[in-house]
Amino acid sequence: MNPLEIAFPVWADVSGDGIVILGSGIENEALSRFMCGQRLWKLLHVPVILTGCGEMGHEKRLLVEMGVAEQDIIEEVGSRYTFENGRYAKVIIEKEELKAPILVTSAYHMKRAVFLFGKKGMKVRPFPCKMAVEEYEEKFDILRFFPKASFLKESSKAMKEYMGLMAARIGNTMFNF
Repeated sequence: MNPLEIAFPVWADVSGDGIVILGSGIENEALSRFMCGQRLWKLLHVPVILTGCGEMGHEKRLLVEMGVAEQDIIEEVGSRYTFENGRYAKVIIEKEELKAPILVTSAYHMKRAVFLFGKKGMKVRPFPCKMAVEEYEEKFDILRFFPKASFLKESSKAMKEYMGLMAARIGNTMFNF
């Protein structure tokens, strides 16, 4: 996970004219992305584009409950995968005439998301959230040699990202990630 997560560090000088929050089928990751997007909105008060939203409006309602102005939220309900997030978000970004949108997604997913948005001709400002890899002290610990179930889960996510990056780079849309 670490090579995926360190590709785009979190930046302190936050600026942009819009916020694009990628939806997630993983509940705690979606919540992390919404919280990150909400914090950015509180700083900038710019349009927030929610991609991959269900037609029920749960995501929008959650952001409104978190304090984001309802009129600043634009829902994109057609996309199911990162590739489609970029395709459909581009239409909204152009319509809203955004020049420097901030892209919010999980840190490990950012590399592929930026690549796919770039293939659509969009220059986004990556703002990663939900770091999976924690800083730890470099001291010897015998327990490091034993597998942990949580690490297996993170390794599985990382493998999916690397496969998705590879598919995106060769232009294969057969794989929907």
